[in-house]
Amino acid sequence: MKGSQNEMKGSQNEMKGSQDEMKGTLAEIKGQLTVVEGKVELLAKRQADSARAFAKSFNFHESHMPETVLQIVPFPDGQYPSDSGLPVLDTIASIEHLTTHERNEYLGHYYPGQIIRGSVAERKKLLLCALGCKISI
Repeated sequence: MKGSQNEMKGSQNEMKGSQDEMKGTLAEIKGQLTVVEGKVELLAKRQADSARAFAKSFNFHESHMPETVLQIVPFPDGQYPSDSGLPVLDTIASIEHLTTHERNEYLGHYYPGQIIRGSVAERKKLLLCALGCKISI
C-alpha cells in the first residue's frame, strides 16, 4: 500500500512538473505571438502606404477625364472607404454624387485630426487631392 502511495505521489509530481513546463511553453508562445502581431501590423501599414502611393500616382496620371476609372486610395490608417461603409469613388464624376455627410466623412478620414473648412468646391478639391487627381486651380 505504501508503495502505491509513493507511486501516486511520484505521478502527481510528474504531472505538476509537466504542467509547469506547459505553462512556461505557453508563456513563450504568447511572447512570440506578440512579436509576430507587431510585425504583421507593421507590414499592414507599409502595404497600405504602398497601396496609397500607387493609387494616387495612377490617379494623377489617369484623371484627365471625368469618367476615367480611378484606383481606390486607402485612408492614412490603412482602412479602405468600404470598411467605413462609404460609397466607392472610382471616377471623378462619383465625387459629384456624394452627400455633404459622405464628403465630410471622406475628408475626416483622409485628413485625420484636421478641421476642414471651405466651400463645397474647395472641399471637393481637397478630396480630389487626397485621391491624387489633377485639379485645376
